Amino acid sequence: MSEHGGPDPATLSPAETHALATTDLRGALGWLALGAAVLIGALRMDRLEAQNINPYTVPGLLPGLLGIIVGCLPGLSATLCIALLTTLTIKLPANDAILILICSYVGTLYGG
Repeated sequence: MSEHGGPDPATLSPAETHALATTDLRGALGWLALGAAVLIGALRMDRLEAQNINPYTVPGLLPGLLGIIVGCLPGLSATLCIALLTTLTIKLPANDAILILICSYVGTLYGG
């Protein structure tokens, strides 16, 4: 056994080494094909603005990341995050504002 838990390459026959390399190559090509398919799908997808979706509330991703960043900062709590964001969300539609506040609150709790 090697240090990473797999078979030791020094003890493998050339046929076994070739089989392992072929398996690794097939796996790598499969992952590359999946990545290319995801990239093509993402590029062909309708933009959020075309669907009348506010990009700042994409299912809570950006507010959640903002909350995690605020949670990582020393001295900033979830309550302070909500207090700061309330002034920024005051003019947004109610659904968007609540989504931003809830996701930021949960992200802040997760972040720190």
